[in-house]
Amino acid sequence: MPRLPDKPNPPHRLDRYAFRAGELRSPDGTDTGHVLVLPAVYWAQIGGHLWWRRWGDPKTTADVWVSAAAVEHPYHLGWLLDDWLDEMLDLWDAGQVVVGNDLLYEVRWLDDHDSRIIAREVFDTDLDQERATRA
Repeated sequence: MPRLPDKPNPPHRLDRYAFRAGELRSPDGTDTGHVLVLPAVYWAQIGGHLWWRRWGDPKTTADVWVSAAAVEHPYHLGWLLDDWLDEMLDLWDAGQVVVGNDLLYEVRWLDDHDSRIIAREVFDTDLDQERATRA
C-alpha cells in the first residue's frame, strides 16, 4: 500500500531549476560561490487511513544550498513555499539569487553535467541520489 498518492509530480515553474547548480558572483565582483536547487513535492493527507487515504493538492518546495564567502559554509536557505518560492523564482529568472542576509548575487545557471560536478565537489552530494530520494 503506498504511503503517498500514486500520481506524477505536477509541472511547476521550479522545474527549470530543479537539480541545477549555478555560479554566483557578488555585485562588486569580490565574492564568488555556488548555489544548488533541490526540489521536493509533497501531499498532505486530508482524510482516511490505511488504503483509503485522501490527499490534498500537492505542494512544491525547494531546498536551496549556497556556498559563498558571505555565508557560513554550507548555507541552507531552506524550504521555499508558496509566495516565497514565487519571489525566489522571479529573482532566479532575472539572474539573481539571495545569499546570506538579503545580499543579491548574480547567478549563471549551469547545465546538467556541470551541475553534477558542482553538487559533488562543492556540496558533497550526488544528484542521482537526490533525485531518487525526492521523487
